[in-house]
Amino acid sequence: MSVQIDKNSAILVVDDFDSMCKIITRNLNQLGYKRVYQAENGQEAMRVLTANPSIKIVITDLNMPVMLGIDLLKAIRAHEQFHHLPVLLVSGEIQRSQVEEALAAGASDFLIKPFTLGELQTRFNRIIANLEKGKVVGIDKSAHHTDSTKEEPPMSSALFERMPSMKGYQAGAIECCQSQDEIETPAALTLSESTNVENTKQATLLVVDDVPDNIHVLVGYLQQDYKVLATTSGAAALKILNNMINKNKMLPSLILLDIMMPEMDGFEVCKRIKSIPILSHIPIIFLTAVDDQQTIVHGFELGAVDYVTKPANPVVLKARVKTHVIQAKAFESLKQQHDMSQENMRLHEEVQQITRHDLKNPIGGIINFTDLMLSDKSLTADQRDMLSTIEGSARLVLNMINLSLDMAKIEQGTYQLQPTPIDLIHIVRRTMKDKSADIKSKKLRISGKVIRAKTTEQTNNAPTTSFTVIGDEILCYSLFGNVIKNAIESAPENSDMAIAYQTEADQQFGSVSITNTGVVPLSIRDRFFDKFSTAEKKGGTGIGTYSAKLLTEVQHGTISMMTSDEKNETTITISLPLHE
Repeated sequence: MSVQIDKNSAILVVDDFDSMCKIITRNLNQLGYKRVYQAENGQEAMRVLTANPSIKIVITDLNMPVMLGIDLLKAIRAHEQFHHLPVLLVSGEIQRSQVEEALAAGASDFLIKPFTLGELQTRFNRIIANLEKGKVVGIDKSAHHTDSTKEEPPMSSALFERMPSMKGYQAGAIECCQSQDEIETPAALTLSESTNVENTKQATLLVVDDVPDNIHVLVGYLQQDYKVLATTSGAAALKILNNMINKNKMLPSLILLDIMMPEMDGFEVCKRIKSIPILSHIPIIFLTAVDDQQTIVHGFELGAVDYVTKPANPVVLKARVKTHVIQAKAFESLKQQHDMSQENMRLHEEVQQITRHDLKNPIGGIINFTDLMLSDKSLTADQRDMLSTIEGSARLVLNMINLSLDMAKIEQGTYQLQPTPIDLIHIVRRTMKDKSADIKSKKLRISGKVIRAKTTEQTNNAPTTSFTVIGDEILCYSLFGNVIKNAIESAPENSDMAIAYQTEADQQFGSVSITNTGVVPLSIRDRFFDKFSTAEKKGGTGIGTYSAKLLTEVQHGTISMMTSDEKNETTITISLPLHE
């Protein structure tokens, strides 16, 4: 089937972000395309296509709820009626693996947000040129779409060269992108090869024994493999260590310490060394002529790692010293890696905080200027609509930045809650309005009621009904946004979703229960609120329910989940302190 695109052609724009739909529609209008349909997600897009067979091209966002852009693309290519339609994918961030999957599925081209009118026109011109040559990228329009024997066309490396986010890639050599896990999680602590090698020449030992002959024997055994320092008293040993600290010299990797010494015995020396934080990690091997159990156990209780009986067997002595020196080096290596990891995380958090702070200033300027422009009474309705869209988008981004800052503090335990009275019915209604397209797309039936001590009110029929708790409005908006979004995505089409507000028996807390059809997969029920817990839902991050738990608990509330296989339903209940 041949597709001819001209200025009278109908175009379908699919994006879950209303402002982006408006922007693309206005750009298309400027290019002369006036017949533009819109859809909020892939499922709705398929319904729009079915109802409007005159649509000649689809422009779709890649990351959307309900049905991802890549799944919409596959559905179009598999459809008897629509398989020939060009599909332009739009996204703010595309990784090479996503591009490969999309091209294999039959994408016609890509457009990276933000884009200019000229870039959109360039993509259209390229798609039209391809159609005139008789092909839609990913399929040959002269062939039937179900012909699985045809090979997919090879990926053009030129595609990546013209995509800003793909710069630095080479065809056939895929680099690893830094994932969210890599950003938030410290690098694994590993031992380098040099840690485990047997060369211990750089290690320094400190030998402490009040008998010079014993020191002479021990140094003779060990000096070939180590740098050995020696002294004949505990006081002198502590002085040597203090001098090393003061002069910032390398500390001993291990201490060989005689137990029976005059003035200050080995136990006392060990106790003092372990009381100094900078020295406490140094392993101590006791030297003892008394091989009784009580003495040995006491040494271990003070922090010793081993003991050697005198006269020392050179083979046993060397083996034990070597083992503990290698372990000490390994510990030091791990400590350095840990310290570096902590410093990198600290720097990363500081950069994020500075970036968020710097972003708030220009966004605040956008909001202020659009508000000023909206006060101009000479604006046309179209101009006022565009400015309102800009202001709304800027406020949404500002709220996201504020929430991002708050979430970081909540995770660190440093967030200071400033509670105020909040009407949860207003919050939920506002959230439902934001999700209205998804609700309409899935044909969900929403009901609500308020259960108080003696009455039950239907919120659908009582617009003045309120349910006031104490909390933070921005946190609550994000909290219920996450929970309701999860419920909508989990609910099957043409099903019921119920919201119940109830004053708890103690009159101290008010709860909101959100019930949808469908059950939580058994594999994640026990870890439903854990970070990154997801049942491999497409587009799912496993952050939504985790953040909902944090946002609830920081407001001194509780959140729970109950799922029933028998009733085939799931209920999330959020309890927050009631406003008196």
